[in-house]
Amino acid sequence: MRYFTTSLLLLSACSSAETKQDTATEDSGVWWAEDTASDSETDDTNEPDEDEEFEPGTRYYGVVDVETWSEGFFVHEFFDVSGNGCIIEGAMINISTPGTCSDCVIDMNATIFGLEVVEDLGGCQDSASVIQEFEGLEVAYGQGGEILLEEDGYTFYALFKEEQDSWSTVVNGFSLTGLDEEFGVSLWGFYIFTE
Repeated sequence: MRYFTTSLLLLSACSSAETKQDTATEDSGVWWAEDTASDSETDDTNEPDEDEEFEPGTRYYGVVDVETWSEGFFVHEFFDVSGNGCIIEGAMINISTPGTCSDCVIDMNATIFGLEVVEDLGGCQDSASVIQEFEGLEVAYGQGGEILLEEDGYTFYALFKEEQDSWSTVVNGFSLTGLDEEFGVSLWGFYIFTE
């Protein structure tokens, strides 16, 4: 699958963001507010760790090729405290950039399509309801101009979401830009922590 390398790129960036979320203070309420990780704690290899443990919670993200705005993918992940998890993937189709978000530098509309479980780690009991919730869903996300963090070749920005013809900031998410070095493709993505 063409998006395998792209998925690793985003997973690496998102893992970095999750580390930042873990180091945020209770008072700040945001993951980018405090950077307490030392250089020795940072993994610069960008290689997936087969023994990697995922943080418990639910999150979903999408990535789009910004050179054509025609290809995109969507991932929904769930992991519990015991390490059981479920990864569901699909495509984003009918992508457009309408420019309707006045607070955004970029905004995108897409339809989520073709969702399926790609990895059952003992936590896919609710996968049918997740697929039903997201399959065919039309989404609209935008990137704000505010840079939240720059790290390891990624730039993280405020994320906006459109619901009922109104745009608002997604407090528990971010957008990011980066380059898929293997394919030479510039990417834009959104990432949301739901639990």
